[in-house]
Formats: sequence, structure tokens, C-alpha cells
Amino acid sequence: MGRDLRGDGSIMKKIIMLYVMMAILLSLGCLLGRWLDHYLILSTENQGHSCAPPPEGFSDIDLVGTWIAGTPSQRDTLTIRADGTYKQSVHIEYATKPTVDFESDWQNWWLEYTDNNIVVLHLVGWRMCGYDLGIGCDVSGGSGIHMCEVNYEDNPGEGVLYVMGESEITLTLPLGLEDSWYYWKSP
Repeated sequence: MGRDLRGDGSIMKKIIMLYVMMAILLSLGCLLGRWLDHYLILSTENQGHSCAPPPEGFSDIDLVGTWIAGTPSQRDTLTIRADGTYKQSVHIEYATKPTVDFESDWQNWWLEYTDNNIVVLHLVGWRMCGYDLGIGCDVSGGSGIHMCEVNYEDNPGEGVLYVMGESEITLTLPLGLEDSWYYWKSP
């Protein structure tokens, strides 16, 4: 530390003030983050992604294409083909570990139409590692808690996504609205 030439502790006061200001900014950032998270959830609910069945006239051909979830540093991409197969690509950048890049073989997918008009996308061999960094990409399967009261049995080694949206379709990992993992169709 530098010398306090005035002898009144002004350097120490400045350091303490800096820490206080950093704590205030961090608290404001957390509050803003929680507000944005709440706003985005409400915005998503208002757009009809919360257990809203896909639009009238939906068919499996609407799923064909590329679907992306996450951020550039934690990205999960599904490429769905009309022949009933899909490929999953996961890219995860860690701060202290090597980057993970996983790409599956072409796997099978199929749809289930439930009694309450929810469409369930079953993905054989789907991996949760893009959503949950604590799960390695060598583990397949994962389906969440069935937030839309869908009654079916989980199949080991298979992932489950809900097909939702009144105007724009999303593929949603059923973890409850606050924790859901959304895939958006790439143009």
C-alpha cells in the first residue's frame, strides 16, 4: 500500500469506500438480474410458451430444421430431419477446464400427443450436458418433472422435450417454468 502522507487514514477510507461501492453495484446487478429473469418468465408466459400446445395445424414437419438453446459459450443444437432422425451438438466453454464439444450420431425421434393437447418430443440418446454442466455428455437421457401434467413413463436413455407455443414454437425441457431450457428454431 502507498504511504498515507496526511496521517488521517484517507487511503484506507478510499479502499473501504471502493469496497462499499462494489458491494452496492453487485447487489444492484443481482436485483436487476432477478427482475430481468422474472420479466422474461412473465414475457414467456404471455407469449404462450407455458404449457401452451402448438398452434392448430401443427405437424411433425414443423420440427424439421435446426433448433438452438443456450448461449454461444454454452450451446446445444438439435438438427431434426423429416426421416425421424436428429443430431445433437453441444459446445461448452469452461473457465478452468477444457472446452467440451460433443456431437451425436443420427438418433431416432418421435412424437407423442397427450390427452391434454401437449405434444411431447421423444429423443433417443439425447444428452443433458448442454443444460446441466454437472452432467457429462457421456450420459444420455433426462426429462425433468413434467410441468404440464403429462402422464407417461420416462424411457431410459431418452430425452423428452415439450413442443409448445401459440404463435412461435419452442422445444422445452420440462423442468418447471423457472428452470426450463428452450430451443428456438433457427431461421
